[in-house]
Amino acid sequence: MHSASDTFAQRPFAVPPSRGGRRGRDPATVTQELRDRLFGDLTAILSRMFRWSTDFFQPGQGGAARELVPESALNAVLGLCLEQRGWAVEREALQGGGRRDLKITRRGRAAVIETKRWGRNDYKEMQRRLESGWGSEVFAAVAIMIHNGEAATLVAGYRAACLSRPDLTVTRVPAPAPLLCHFRVHSTTADGFHATCDHLLLRIART
Repeated sequence: MHSASDTFAQRPFAVPPSRGGRRGRDPATVTQELRDRLFGDLTAILSRMFRWSTDFFQPGQGGAARELVPESALNAVLGLCLEQRGWAVEREALQGGGRRDLKITRRGRAAVIETKRWGRNDYKEMQRRLESGWGSEVFAAVAIMIHNGEAATLVAGYRAACLSRPDLTVTRVPAPAPLLCHFRVHSTTADGFHATCDHLLLRIART
């Protein structure tokens, strides 16, 4: 294998890319920049959803209490807001072992986002769904769990119900308001990828 100096010796007019350019940049640096951008954008979007929380409720059936709108509506809001922030967004895109609520791309890299209402359907499988969407081009896999009940119930219940597998390395990282909690999970997927998955917990009140 030729060294960098050998390459430039063979091509005397080649100019190495500047540190400020994107050519030849350290992949780990690019990944971290994309992750910082994504989580900054998600925090801003979820903060606005929290501020306008009453708009995300609809009348319950048969006179029941108002309930959260379907997950499809929540995903539509997230997708539209991410597009406005410069991400390319696909709904129900094929990625890895199935369809993802949202697949977003930027600079040739992808992230997958799954959104659930607490207690609905297969919410306990959020971590496995994120892992199944991981691939060589993926820099982030994010679960967003939305709850309209007690905050303590969501945080403790989520950790026990969704992140109790013994092979997971779970860390609780600082979560800016209004997020209740941010769990970061390191694992090895069934395909042998080392995945870093993030779980964001948000409580949205009826009033």
